[in-house]
Amino acid sequence: MAWVKGEITLQDCRELATRLRDEDRKEVLASKPDKDIVDSLYNCKEVSYKHFAVMEEGLGCIAIFGIRKWVPENGRPIGVPWFLCSEDLFNKSCRAFIRQCKDYLKEMTDDFYYCFNYVATSNTKAHHWLKWMGFTINKTETRTLNGVEFYPFIYLRNDNV
Repeated sequence: MAWVKGEITLQDCRELATRLRDEDRKEVLASKPDKDIVDSLYNCKEVSYKHFAVMEEGLGCIAIFGIRKWVPENGRPIGVPWFLCSEDLFNKSCRAFIRQCKDYLKEMTDDFYYCFNYVATSNTKAHHWLKWMGFTINKTETRTLNGVEFYPFIYLRNDNV
């Protein structure tokens, strides 16, 4: 059975690095091509305002997620959410976590009216997940980073999450 802990450790990043989904690995490497994958995963935690690890009994860490706070000049704080996982997250034993995801989204976005980030155009599983969670993906605009094309996605907080 999967469970969530409110702290990501270096060991969690080591475990996830061995089983990270190929599409998620591609996104991480595009954003940090000169870094080791474990260091890149841990850096996600280091720059985050809030972060969590999803653990699976007998496997260890199968996902990490969080939100970074970005404050533009003369602007309101903006949330930059992220989620990286292994295919293990989609097993039957993780259904309880998947049902709770929107609660975690609310907890992460409570301090932000507006959230945005980018998702690889080829990461269709993430596209479905983001839409289900209430994000809007702008597929009319792309941004290329180190050879990988990304779509921007946004989330506007409301009280119905």
